[in-house]
Formats: sequence, structure tokens, C-alpha cells
Amino acid sequence: YFENVYEDYGLNHRGFGFGALFTDFDNDGDQDLLVNHDFGYKAVPNFLYENSYPRKSFKDQSKAYAMDLKENAMGSAVGDYNNDGLLDYYVTNIKFNLLMENQGIGEPFVDKAKELGTSIFMISWGANFADFDHDGDLDLYVSNGDLNPNCTPMGNFFFENDNAKFIEKGRATGTNDYGVGRGSIVFDIENDGDLDILVVNQKAVQEYPTASVTRLLRNDKPQGNWLKVALKGVQAETNGIGSRVEVVSGKTKMMREIDGGGSSHLSQNTVVAHFGLDNAKKVDSVIVTWGGGKKQILLDQNINQLLVITEVEDEKIPYWYAIFAALLFILLIGFYGRKKRKSVKTVNQG
Repeated sequence: YFENVYEDYGLNHRGFGFGALFTDFDNDGDQDLLVNHDFGYKAVPNFLYENSYPRKSFKDQSKAYAMDLKENAMGSAVGDYNNDGLLDYYVTNIKFNLLMENQGIGEPFVDKAKELGTSIFMISWGANFADFDHDGDLDLYVSNGDLNPNCTPMGNFFFENDNAKFIEKGRATGTNDYGVGRGSIVFDIENDGDLDILVVNQKAVQEYPTASVTRLLRNDKPQGNWLKVALKGVQAETNGIGSRVEVVSGKTKMMREIDGGGSSHLSQNTVVAHFGLDNAKKVDSVIVTWGGGKKQILLDQNINQLLVITEVEDEKIPYWYAIFAALLFILLIGFYGRKKRKSVKTVNQG
């Protein structure tokens, strides 16, 4: 059964929480916590809690990492958009969204939204990093909308990652729906290797000029190779939630964190890790870091497949075997001790 340990773990702060995401921002193998706050500009800013495992506590690192964002934060996408091995966070907001780039352990995050082209005036909610075009980097989908009938309907964003610069292509890709967007997820509905989008739209006011209904956006861009990885935890969580998968293909190394819910806006993406491989003919290695830090490596994997990886259990030595080994060790010590004493006695007699 469950016990409320919120305050015991040092999480006794208050605010207008609008969503939370467990994520390993510092690459130490445990789950940290990112909390988005509405009205952060005038009340309580966002929180970033560092997991102090094995101690049963979290440490507030919001200011130290410049993640105490004073915004109307609604949701967040997590992903390593520049393939540097560090997780970055796209935080949706009223007005301008933020792309918080991870600078490494002990270094504050830096907002790159304006520099990289993802800072556009809007009221945003859901957001998802995914490699929609299979070119080896993460693109970004953002759902937008507001219920105010005086607001102009807001099309959703589709930012294509072009060498770590983002180009907005919502209209060109057919993803700029003008409903009142809220949560969004990515998953492979047809099992054809590419990622599709489901976006939930809130019912609009009567005067709203366009239909605001749930949209299922099928990805029909047939190019580039891919790999999907499904984890089956044994000692770790069953679906590998909280684990991460790295894929190495040639000079490219990509990383995905398995989503346990809370990403985008009140949503959960697929737990199957997806990698675009462009024109690669094989995968050199797949590295799984299971929740808890244990690593498992598979070499020379085929492309365009769903690779299911079952966690290898730690070998447990039977109780009787441990006792037998201990007794054998004691007997050997005694045997060699007697042999040594006998040898010394013989030398003395000589």
C-alpha cells in the first residue's frame, strides 16, 4: 500500500503546480523531478529537485541550475535535441516558450529558444520531442490554443531540427491544427516505424471560428531508416520507465529516456524508444541504462526493426553455495597453516 512521504523527502514546497515530470537531468541513474508552475511570474517559480539517492530525499536545485522559471509554465518536452548526451527541456508557456539547454553537472541551464528559432508569441500547452523525419535528430511538436473568443485561433507548431536550428513547418507538414490544443503524445499507430501524433483539443466557446476536436495526425513521410527499442524490466520497472536507451550508428550517438508520464501537458508518450537512422545500414551498439544504473549492451543490430530487450538479472548465489564456499575457504586456510607449521618444524630439526 501507499504512504505519503512528500514532506519526508523534502518536497514540502507549495505553488500553482501545472504538471510534473520525473527525469534524470544529471545523468546519475536516478529520477529527479521537474515541476511546472502556473503564475510563476508573480507567485512560486518552477522547481527542479535533484534526487539524493541512496538518501531518501530530494534537494531543491532550481536556482543553482537556473530552472526557477518565473513563467506561466504549462507543460514540458524532454529530449537530447543536440545529441550531446544531456537531456534538454522545452517548457511551454503563455507568450514565449523556453528551450532550456543542459550545460552539464553543476552548470545552469541556458534558454536557447530565441537563438534556435522556437520562441514565437503563443499560448502553448503540450510539446513533444521526436525524430519525425528519421534524420537522426529530434524535431519538436507544440500544441497551442486559448478559450478566449477574443483571441485569434492559434495553429500548432512543427519545428524541424536542421543541424540544431529549428524551422517552423506546421503548415507544410499539415500539423498546424487551429483547435484549442492541450495535451499531445507521439506513438507509432501503424507499427510502420515512424511516429504519429495525437493531440487533444478542448471544447471551444460557441463563437470559436473552427472545429476544436481531437486530432490523430498520421506520419506519411516515407524516408530514412529507423530502430524501435522496447524494454522489458525484470529487476527494473516492467516497461523500463526511468531507464534510458542510447544508440550508436557510425559517428552519431542518440539517447532517449523512457517516459513515465507527465511529459507534454498531462500526457504520456509511448514507452517504446524510437530512433531515426537516416541512411545508416546497421546499428553499431544499443546501450541500455536500466533504472538503478545497471548497463546492458547489444552490438551489431539490424535496422528497421522493433528490438525487444529483456533485462539480464544479477546472478544470485544460492545460500547453501555461499556456506559451502565459506567452509571450503576455512578448510584451505587450516590445511595450508598446518603445512607451513610442519615445514618450519622440519627445517628446525635439520
